[in-house]
Amino acid sequence: MGGSRDLSDAFSGTRALDLARTLVAFGPRVPGTAAHDRAAAWIASQIRARDARLVLQDFTVAVEGRKVTCRNMTALTGPALPPGLVLVAHWDTRPWSDREPDASRRRQPGPGANDGASGVAVLLEMLRLLPRDMAIATVFVDAEDVGQRPEDYAQGSRAWVRAQRGPRPRWALILDMVGRTDARFAMEAASRRSAPWLVERLWTAAGRVGAGPWFSRREGPEIIDDHTPFIEAGIPAVDLVDMADPAWHTHQDAIDRLDAGTMAAVGRAVLALVAEEAGMEGRKYSPPALSVGYDAPAALSRERSLPWP
Repeated sequence: MGGSRDLSDAFSGTRALDLARTLVAFGPRVPGTAAHDRAAAWIASQIRARDARLVLQDFTVAVEGRKVTCRNMTALTGPALPPGLVLVAHWDTRPWSDREPDASRRRQPGPGANDGASGVAVLLEMLRLLPRDMAIATVFVDAEDVGQRPEDYAQGSRAWVRAQRGPRPRWALILDMVGRTDARFAMEAASRRSAPWLVERLWTAAGRVGAGPWFSRREGPEIIDDHTPFIEAGIPAVDLVDMADPAWHTHQDAIDRLDAGTMAAVGRAVLALVAEEAGMEGRKYSPPALSVGYDAPAALSRERSLPWP
């Protein structure tokens, strides 16, 4: 990419959509399946290609009585310090499609395009653009969607928060279901209670970069999601989530429902917030070129290290 641009302007919705398409093509990313392992290896390769420090965290969950290994993948950028900011998306697919209209297909997983792949794709596109003078953890969590009971959700985020050592992050921002055509993001209720100032800053940043039409001032309901473990640990957290997606947990959650414009709006709004936090707002930025040679790793690494001692 030639030239220098404002940080948020460098985000490509088209590139993010292509990343989501690749991830969905592996098949449903249900823990304990070959598609899940292939997707994990691909995400890890994409983190390395963006010149970030990859940290893997394996943990075990029960899915319908069977223990399976899950994997959180953290991309650390900036100084080798505990991260001040945490950006999160889950990459797994729900093992069932409980809201599927066709009852005969409810025991089968759906594609997980908006619910999972969209947040991962936006974060991967952001990862090549994040300022490198600020310690940021971009976390791709597993096992968000394996729950039947409230306490069974967001298991990857719970594992990540439990593993944290050192100073708490200043805040965490979760991206979940952020790619649907015509999406309008309401202000999730628990986020407003946890960090009303961060909600306001994100919505204001969206307006500055032309993403305001996607960000509604309406307050949405409270949900259990990957922000929940952060809030419970006393870390201010906001969940940017499309709570009105009619294809949620159905087989209709397919790649053709995602929109590059929506993904660009989200990515640019979040980058504008990060730039404000890093004191980069209005400065020109030249994003680095992507590395090559990481698109087809032979096997998953077996590292089990945690983000910091």
